[in-house]
Amino acid sequence: MIKTNILIFIFLISFLSTFCFYKLFLSNFSQYLLDKPNKRSSHIKSTPTGGGLGFIFITLVFCLLEISQYGISFKYFIPLITLPIIIVSFIDDFINLPIKYRFASQIFTSSVFIINLLSKFDNQSIIILCLCFISLLFISLAIINFINFLDGIDGLIAGSFLIILITFAFNNSLSLSFYGLIGGICAFLIFNWHPAKLFMGDIGSTFLGAVYVGLILQETSFSKTFAYIIIFTPLFADAISCILMRLFNKQNIFKAHKLHLYQRLHQAGMKHSSISLIYIFGIILLTLSYFLGNLNFLLVVSLVEILIGFLLDRFVAVKFKNIN
Repeated sequence: MIKTNILIFIFLISFLSTFCFYKLFLSNFSQYLLDKPNKRSSHIKSTPTGGGLGFIFITLVFCLLEISQYGISFKYFIPLITLPIIIVSFIDDFINLPIKYRFASQIFTSSVFIINLLSKFDNQSIIILCLCFISLLFISLAIINFINFLDGIDGLIAGSFLIILITFAFNNSLSLSFYGLIGGICAFLIFNWHPAKLFMGDIGSTFLGAVYVGLILQETSFSKTFAYIIIFTPLFADAISCILMRLFNKQNIFKAHKLHLYQRLHQAGMKHSSISLIYIFGIILLTLSYFLGNLNFLLVVSLVEILIGFLLDRFVAVKFKNIN
């Protein structure tokens, strides 16, 4: 059992080093990685992007230190397995790569996580394993891209992931490197909270989506994995409902848009910070429901939050059909 003071030390070192990294190199991000607003943006001024580099770097450093100290274990390798996604997304933040390269990196990383999970189940037919692999691959790719699509409001994804990582930590599901990630995200959030001085970019959002997939797929308990997914109801309900509404309205779901609930709430006049806090507090409430109650109670609270989302969509947000 790793002592609490070591985990606190890792958190503090990660926070301070990542904070200093952003302070020192923010001007470089402005020079080489600048996100210019377009018709789909929720921002009105150009802002440096690629900030995910900071918390990714510190996570990988502690990942390598952990492996050198404690030896080979799959859970220690989760951040390293996302390297294809990191590299492709980093290049994509500079130049727009064809989507096939992004999907290829996501498929590779997700496949490694899924194969590791399925290898733990004995005496299963090859047909069942193949069906499980295909289903889990579809879900994994959806999660990674949902997180990427939802990274459009200051502090939303960074704040949400801070809560889910703390949830994993309380459930003793994190290796040392993720305490470094928690510290790094805390530092990043200072720069990303509204008005944002820095965005995480595709490199940050796809990395977070991938490590989230890696964390939930290392669990052999279906109830825990299911709970970790339900805790992200505010994010996933937004993404899934948007896809369903676009299909209903016969729109191309692969075409860029600004139709997510969080985007339409902003178009209705709600502040970035207010929107992010709605989602973050929703995740906090679901986390508390899981720890203080049980899975059934978590599902009830999840349904209540979906209802609240419906009411926000119906009475607060700009109407779905009113957006070009």
